[in-house]
Amino acid sequence: MQDTKYEILVCLPSPMGDAVLCTPALRAIRQHFKSCKISFFAKPAIREVLSPSSFNDGWLEQQNKNPFAIAKMLKGHKFTHAILFKNSFASSLAVSLARIPVRIGYAREGRGLLLTDKLYPPKLSDGKFKPLSMIDYYLAIASWLGVDTTNKNLELLIDPQDQEKLKAKLPEVVDADRPIAVIVPGGAFGPSKCWPSGRFAQTAD
Repeated sequence: MQDTKYEILVCLPSPMGDAVLCTPALRAIRQHFKSCKISFFAKPAIREVLSPSSFNDGWLEQQNKNPFAIAKMLKGHKFTHAILFKNSFASSLAVSLARIPVRIGYAREGRGLLLTDKLYPPKLSDGKFKPLSMIDYYLAIASWLGVDTTNKNLELLIDPQDQEKLKAKLPEVVDADRPIAVIVPGGAFGPSKCWPSGRFAQTAD
């Protein structure tokens, strides 16, 4: 996949943490496909977290989960490629119904037939998925596209207006000489979010 005049749709993962862990892959894709138009498709909350962004040219917001409605909306654009960082069957069905010619993503959730270019996540001998950093998981898709994936640093830009609002609300924090760290322990579900309390303590220390 060379850097020509493609119109690329990137379907971002829905969990907020996964969207942040996806940023090294998003940066790599942007740097490689400089002359292409790249649009991100995501829920409004994900857009808020990743905005402002230098990795894309535009946003399409996911307003519902109906793949047929999403496909109808996507048909109004001229996408040549769809890069699926989402693992859901519905996301692959939507881009397939939208007749986007090239559809790239992991062949899981029974959606292999809907993809034109498939990656397979590594598995253990018992058939379960091998534990893998989500940064590497997403970078594997970018690597398949032929881009440079050596930079694994996460990246979030800050809206200057938000920075000024924070200064007004919490001047004693913003003006502190030390770095600011925010720790959010736990999550709604999933073993990767159920870290032992002792490890949270070590991280905080």
